[in-house]
Amino acid sequence: MKFLRILPILFAIVCAMPHSAFGDDFKQNILDPVTPATGFTVNTIFSNSFTVNFTACGTGELPAGVATPDGCFAGQNDSGQTWTSLEMNFLSNGSTMGQSADCTPAAGASPFVIFGDAVCTGTGAIGTPYVLTFSEGSIPTNDGIASIFFITETGVSDPNNFPTEDAVANTPEPDSLVLFLTGTIMAGLYLSRRRLFASTLG
Repeated sequence: MKFLRILPILFAIVCAMPHSAFGDDFKQNILDPVTPATGFTVNTIFSNSFTVNFTACGTGELPAGVATPDGCFAGQNDSGQTWTSLEMNFLSNGSTMGQSADCTPAAGASPFVIFGDAVCTGTGAIGTPYVLTFSEGSIPTNDGIASIFFITETGVSDPNNFPTEDAVANTPEPDSLVLFLTGTIMAGLYLSRRRLFASTLG
């Protein structure tokens, strides 16, 4: 019975605990290496969708001054298309339980952030989705060091436990004038071939 008397007090203490008692928000960024670096593995990506698996960050992998994150993924865009945004989706697991997604730049990362806008959602309930969308920037294709990017995570100390992410890159819409000219040329070719075919029959 004595336990029942202190139960409301225990409940109040638990409710008053700061969020960090259940796990701080994890942070993700997409960074530009700026200058060539060696000693790490770059994942060459040939399509606009790929998976992200974090590993421990290598020596010289990140730009100088960026606080060392828990996990890194280095990629190179060889898809043949410039990426103007990147969206990552994954389900929360035990390593992210109770953590919300935070995509504000990590310490020292601001000058190297590729995308100027990020919207990241997810509550950290087991089996629920996180959606991380980065936009207002670009990752060029087939352009050497300029096509390399780093995705970093801070908040899950063992990066091997971080959930695998499904990433989808968006590419710029074709310019309306280009579409119009392409359509006009195709229509002209079609009509000229019909006219040529009709003249050979006549």
